[in-house]
Amino acid sequence: MLTSLQFLRGFAALMVVLIHSAAVVRDQAGYVFSSTVIGASAADIFFVISGFIMVYITHERPATPWNFLARRLIRIAPLYWFYTTISIALLLIVPNWFRQLRFDLSHTIYSYLFLLSPNNTGTLGTVLGVGWTVAYEAYFYFLFGLCLFLPKNLPLPALSTVIVLGAILEHYVTVPVFALVAFNAVPLEFLAGCLLAVLYLRGHYLSGALSLAAIALGIVWILWFGIANAVTFFWEPLRVIYFGVPATLIVAGALSLEVRGLVRFPRLIILIGDSSYSLYLSHAFVLITIGLFWKALGLRDVLPAEVLYYGATAVAVCIGIFLYRFSEKPLTDWLNHSFAQYEKREAHERAGVHRRVYRSRTDGV
Repeated sequence: MLTSLQFLRGFAALMVVLIHSAAVVRDQAGYVFSSTVIGASAADIFFVISGFIMVYITHERPATPWNFLARRLIRIAPLYWFYTTISIALLLIVPNWFRQLRFDLSHTIYSYLFLLSPNNTGTLGTVLGVGWTVAYEAYFYFLFGLCLFLPKNLPLPALSTVIVLGAILEHYVTVPVFALVAFNAVPLEFLAGCLLAVLYLRGHYLSGALSLAAIALGIVWILWFGIANAVTFFWEPLRVIYFGVPATLIVAGALSLEVRGLVRFPRLIILIGDSSYSLYLSHAFVLITIGLFWKALGLRDVLPAEVLYYGATAVAVCIGIFLYRFSEKPLTDWLNHSFAQYEKREAHERAGVHRRVYRSRTDGV
């Protein structure tokens, strides 16, 4: 395990929770509370890390395309479908919690298929608010898995060609909404992570000084465009410039510091990184619930906004860690084990068939 990546995952997950905590403080609790889109850059850090990890794990443990796709599905689908189902149930049971948002069958079907679509208000995304990033992850995993069917040394060039063409064609073709993930610049961030992995595996790292400079530049870069609210929607054409480039710098710097043994990352943030997927998918439910109770109890007139902001964030993080330890990890381990047993049975049966065919041919001779 690369602890630098787990640290960045944890840090990015915290950024997401904080930006949504600010929204809850304003929208549910009724405080006047300002925030920026700086935390939105967390998604770009996740995308770069995902690209890196896919190249890294397939290099260390070569997998068949079907094996790769199955294990990626196991990794993201069960939890995503679970929290999507909770969202749908709440939409049907307590629609007043969602203001103008209402249940939409086609939007629901697209969401379960990891596809973007407009909801009843015309907003593009998935039923689960943060699910748009999962849609991009699913597209990248699917494309990466397809490229693994190609002969050795061709998957990465093919992947690069498709992603770059998608970014270029965004400006020249009109595609259905569900195809938006393939026809914009955002997947370039996954590709940046892939290229970082290639350099890493070939032993090309930044020096200590350059690593610190890359991280510092990346942070300042994100702060500059974040404070300016440059990213107004998730498929912003220049998002890869505003957030993708600095995210790549930060990931490259952190990896180089780790490989050179120049830094030790806090264990708490690494633990949050381990639980980042559960935290990412569940935190909105926790934050909104806390915000609604806060308003119902009339605490706005008693306590300052900062108490709710940091308190709700801490509770969401703790619940995310709990859900990872006692829900996500056992379920994922069980599914991976079951899939491994299935593969063994299939391999055994194929070997038996080959032996029977061989014996029949030799007997005939």
